[in-house]
Amino acid sequence: MFFKHSRYKNQEPEVTTDARGRSLKSVPLRITPAPSGTVRHTLTEGDRLDHLSWTCYRTPHLWWHIADANPEFLSPRELMGDGPFKTVRVPIDFGSEAPRSRRSELLRSLNALAGVEEADIHEAHSPPDQRTANTLVICYNHLTLGTEELIAAITEAGWIAGTPQPVERTGKSIVLADM
Repeated sequence: MFFKHSRYKNQEPEVTTDARGRSLKSVPLRITPAPSGTVRHTLTEGDRLDHLSWTCYRTPHLWWHIADANPEFLSPRELMGDGPFKTVRVPIDFGSEAPRSRRSELLRSLNALAGVEEADIHEAHSPPDQRTANTLVICYNHLTLGTEELIAAITEAGWIAGTPQPVERTGKSIVLADM
């Protein structure tokens, strides 16, 4: 029933009954096994799971072992940096030193937007005679929210927003399961 390299080939089918009383054969959810021994790989531009699978296992069909070894990512696309959630860095300025309450208001308004997963302000500490440089890091669902809406929310909160810069998965480390 399944391809010989399928992660479901060893799953025993079960019979379930649907709302209309029909008996249907299905495969239960598979428990993700803990990887035994791991090697780390730093993602580079153009990496794909099937190519990494070929490099590690000499077949492109075992890519799902790599996905299993990285359970913090909900999907293979997200693992490779192509999921619905994107992260951007936005330089921000208030025109003068912003009081902590203004920072809290900005974060509250951004985190209240539908599609924003997390927003945080990172401060780059400067010498005493210079202003602190602030960068806003926002993780958001790009399918429901665009950078234009993020910039508009920052501006409405009284901040000056610079150009958003994407934070890519390239250069990040993932786990390759030993087999």
